[in-house]
Amino acid sequence: MNRSDPTDEAASGRQRQGTCRHANVCIGSSHTRRTPAPPQEDPIANRYDAYDARIDQALRTHKRKSRIVSVAIIAIGLLVVAVALLMGGRRRESRAASVAVGDDSTMVAQTLGQPPHRCEASNLAHLENQFPAGTPRPTIDEEMIRLRRGTVTRWVYPKGQGCVPDDGAVEVGFDRQGRVLWVVPTRDKRPLVYEGAPT
Repeated sequence: MNRSDPTDEAASGRQRQGTCRHANVCIGSSHTRRTPAPPQEDPIANRYDAYDARIDQALRTHKRKSRIVSVAIIAIGLLVVAVALLMGGRRRESRAASVAVGDDSTMVAQTLGQPPHRCEASNLAHLENQFPAGTPRPTIDEEMIRLRRGTVTRWVYPKGQGCVPDDGAVEVGFDRQGRVLWVVPTRDKRPLVYEGAPT
């Protein structure tokens, strides 16, 4: 009966292990390990990253210029609005100076346009400060009584200032016949015009 030599079996086992190590595949082993492939970079993502970096750089480069341009545009816009308001106020002031006591409401509307505010006569206390400089107080009191009795309605320009006129507003008072009883061509700039007012 042939017996296998233990040394031969050990040598055979070592040979199999050596073969397994060199070939990286062990036959008869249920647990084989494979090295995972390294992740590949996405070329499309890299292109987008580079594109974003260029955009960020351009924005940083032109940020100061953009601010300067924006400020300049806003300043020019405000200047245009201010000039338009100033010129509009001067045109209205010039036209209001041509409105005379006795003119009818149709003529006033043709000269100044339709009034943005048609207001009640109220007590007209705000007119006391609009008399020509140097008007004696008794004259002011007497004229105010007459204007309160005769005024039925008043028109106030321009739009947005309401029935309480602000500086620069034009105000016209009408009697029952729809004729001009008094006019303030420009509040705080030109005095009240009424029948018998000094010229």
